[in-house]
Amino acid sequence: MRTGTSHGVPSSRPRPAVAAGRPAAQRGLTTAGVVVLLCLVTGVALVVDLVVATGLSWLFTVGFVLGCAYVASRVRRTDDLSALVAPPLVFAAAMVVADAVVGSSSPGRFPISQVLDLATSLAVLMTGCAVAAAVVFLRRWRAPRP
Repeated sequence: MRTGTSHGVPSSRPRPAVAAGRPAAQRGLTTAGVVVLLCLVTGVALVVDLVVATGLSWLFTVGFVLGCAYVASRVRRTDDLSALVAPPLVFAAAMVVADAVVGSSSPGRFPISQVLDLATSLAVLMTGCAVAAAVVFLRRWRAPRP
């Protein structure tokens, strides 16, 4: 805690230190940080899941949902929307990568198999999005009003 000064005279009341001189709304992950971090967490979960199991299982689900919750809890208040938009995009990219690695689709049926994979994994996507939305809502609701 730093002490404030009034015209060069030190004050007895301590004032809270602002992190790196930035206001609270400007601390946290930017939109790019949200996307990069969520891609890294989801990618690690995807690789671990593909190594341990033959397809996507509960390991990927847990990693994706926890990644969504973490980035939603660390995003800047001015970039809250990115915590809600990034999960579906990252999830779709992970599904494309998983399909390419596993090779479950034949060359001519790639779009159809992708749509089917996304449809069967919709519960995972909706869970991640719901968790991110709940975290953003709770952060907004609990934040002090200006």
